[in-house]
Order: sequence, then structure tokens, then C-alpha cells
Amino acid sequence: MGISNVPEPLRRRAEEAARQPAIEVVRSFLGGHLADAETLDEVRNDLRRIAQTTVRGLRRDLAAIESILAEPAQPGVLAQLVAWDANWVLDDASDAAAAVFLRRLADLLSEVIAERQADGQR
Repeated sequence: MGISNVPEPLRRRAEEAARQPAIEVVRSFLGGHLADAETLDEVRNDLRRIAQTTVRGLRRDLAAIESILAEPAQPGVLAQLVAWDANWVLDDASDAAAAVFLRRLADLLSEVIAERQADGQR
């Protein structure tokens, strides 16, 4: 089904989501999937459950994380994302440690997406 065949309210919502800044996409992802999780295994299982239906949103989350990691961030931004938005405590509260953590999340997302693609999911 082409985008022109999608009902207007859904199309508008998809267009708004596509315009959302990467940092906001990452904040939403972290708050939605990590804030109450105790382990990365728990996060992985949650993402696998989502991937059973679709990986479209997971691809968007992955692209947003990779985008913020590719560009220099203002000091403290990455650390704040992990500490506040993800509610995750790292032994080292620096931006460098937060970048490593976010890279691990990007790798985890990539793995989950690859698993579903191997099963034929789009």
C-alpha cells in the first residue's frame, strides 16, 4: 500500500513523526523502553516482542541513536539522556560512558531488527 492510500490522519501522524528531531526520538525510546527496565536482557526481550509486529519504529529509533552519536553533542547531553531519560545508572556518569551505552543500545536494536529480517519481517 502506497502512502497516498493511507487515511489522512495516519498519514499526517507519520509525517509528524518523521519530522521529530533525533534527540526527541531517542528520549522517547529511552523513556519507553529503559526507564523501568532492570537489565539490558529485559530491554532486548521487550524489543523482540515489539519486533514480532513491526520493526518500522525500531528502525526509526536506531537511526535516531546513530544520528546523535554521529554528531558532537553539547557537553552533558548524552549523560543526561542516559541518567534522566533512560533512568539508567552507569558507573561513570560521563558523556563518553553514555556514548558507549547508547552504542550498545544501537547494537541491540540492530540485532533485534536483523533477527526479524532473517524471519522475513519488514
